[in-house]
Amino acid sequence: MRRNDFFLLDVYSAPTIDIINDHLRVKGGPAYYASLALYMVGAKYKVYLSIPANTELVSKYLDPLSMDPIHIDGYTFLFDIITRNDRRELRLLNTIKKYPLITLGEYALISPLQLEISSYDLLKIITSHVLSVIDLQGFTRIRLSDGKIINNAVLVPIVANILRATNNVIIKLSTEDIDYDSLIIDTIINIAHKYSVPLILTMGKHGSIIIKDRECTHIAPLIVSNKSIGAGDMLSTLVLYGIHKRLTIQEAAIRAVAATACILLSLEENKVLYSRCKKAFTEGYSRVKKKYFLCNKCCLNYFPVPPR
Repeated sequence: MRRNDFFLLDVYSAPTIDIINDHLRVKGGPAYYASLALYMVGAKYKVYLSIPANTELVSKYLDPLSMDPIHIDGYTFLFDIITRNDRRELRLLNTIKKYPLITLGEYALISPLQLEISSYDLLKIITSHVLSVIDLQGFTRIRLSDGKIINNAVLVPIVANILRATNNVIIKLSTEDIDYDSLIIDTIINIAHKYSVPLILTMGKHGSIIIKDRECTHIAPLIVSNKSIGAGDMLSTLVLYGIHKRLTIQEAAIRAVAATACILLSLEENKVLYSRCKKAFTEGYSRVKKKYFLCNKCCLNYFPVPPR
């Protein structure tokens, strides 16, 4: 039973300040993009970022309309990001404190950026929420001595250990997180199928794949945007929001793809307005191209080769 009609979301991830292709973006991180996405689709919502910092400062960070640089001392990552050919090169310029585990909402987006949340914390978070999305991006990243971030395959045993103990979770990852390794995604699909856990795989310009039980859905992208950073967090958030609105995960994902495309275009046009992308979310099912398959690997022919 919901406490009220509001969508209440805990985000477990650090805020960021990003330098993207030599341009400063004063706010970033999954919590900010979650709040932005919910604002743009006209949701009644509350996003919680449970770090022990000044409440007013956290509110400004989560405010989609505030463009003030927000640095929450001790908890904000500084990233230097270069994007090219559907790939990102990341360099982490600092370290932060361990992220606290406080439960305030009903749903959880668990999207660490670089191990600010340990794999041992996941079960505690998951079991205290109605439903969680785990974005595996931060669990696949290793920081080298020069700050450069590389991806690795440690996520597979992490997923297996989590799924043995819970069934109120959705796994999300991108082809970039696993360095376009088809063998790894095959392993993850087997694990997710074994424990009956839905899986969302995002593939950039190649769209997204939703796997649930033995059904697979390929969702084509509506746009290929120049401002795609944050798109995965928006998608994850809006999938949870759609399920909160009693949609199936497939329908929620299809609508989330449409709404995320609308938000990205709005960002390019500098038009951040409440409810601007509500129509895209509500009508997304009819606007987005999708194909359904009756086996959980049949849509992997859409899996892309690594970009050069």
